[in-house]
Amino acid sequence: MSTNPAQQAAAVLYRYADRGVFLEFEERAGRDGVWTAEFRWMLPRRLRVVADPRQGRLACPDLLLDIEARSPLRAAIDAFLEERHAEGLPEHRRIDPSRAKVTPSLRARRLTLALRVADDRDWAYATGKLVNVVHELVLFLNMYWTDYAHRSLGAPQE
Repeated sequence: MSTNPAQQAAAVLYRYADRGVFLEFEERAGRDGVWTAEFRWMLPRRLRVVADPRQGRLACPDLLLDIEARSPLRAAIDAFLEERHAEGLPEHRRIDPSRAKVTPSLRARRLTLALRVADDRDWAYATGKLVNVVHELVLFLNMYWTDYAHRSLGAPQE
């Protein structure tokens, strides 16, 4: 496996695209080693993943829209994301905090989901975990926050 962070992230996401999980997959290399991928998956709009090795950050910018800062929904999302590091979760669902740490941020009612990557050798690990946590978060919102899921995620109302 390459030690180049962008190549590690790209390899993981390409495997999903090659299997048809991600649609309309596109990638771009930016300056200073920043790498971006965009694709369709689970939401009615394109998702973006940005790998920024200088900051040690792998992010889905603007993953969730229309999130109020001091709302029960934001508190539930934060609690859900923090639980991804819990010892009691099965290993395939857990994010090892010594390798990557979930760091959500909110700006202008847009939630960005990011992982801080601990070591340059852990970008493939973090990319796989980012895909898993996005998947689980969307399922969580569909199940427990159905009004939000209908309004903002395009979930069916049935």
